Amino acid sequence: MGGICGDLAMILQEILTVKGYRARTIQLIRQVGSSYDTHVVTEVYSPIQKKFVLLDPTFNLMFKSNNNYINANDLKDIVLYKKGKLNIVENIKNKVAKLTKDQVMEIVKQKIVDLNTNDEAQAAKIVEGSCRSIGIEVA
Repeated sequence: MGGICGDLAMILQEILTVKGYRARTIQLIRQVGSSYDTHVVTEVYSPIQKKFVLLDPTFNLMFKSNNNYINANDLKDIVLYKKGKLNIVENIKNKVAKLTKDQVMEIVKQKIVDLNTNDEAQAAKIVEGSCRSIGIEVA
């Protein structure tokens, strides 16, 4: 999964995994068979809702329908089949998690092959910047 959205989605997935959450990346495709019109997001499992919920780290968005957070399948049903109303929760400003420098380095070691550098210090800066853009504090 390439592009900046793929990088951010993979980094968010790794951060959530390090914090003990079940997370996965999802590639959204507007038209079947098209590899050009895609977007990559992250889903994290919500034990409260008993399902995965959709997070878009590129645009700092979450999605709701009927006051519940939704996943990629729910989004497909709303967009394609008009099953429900979509509400976009924009610009999540609250700090949603905190990572230590050691946790950042753990992510760097796992994801450096996916980043645009082989230098661990530079890779740490990339991960820390991605964290800040999606509401995760690095201490």
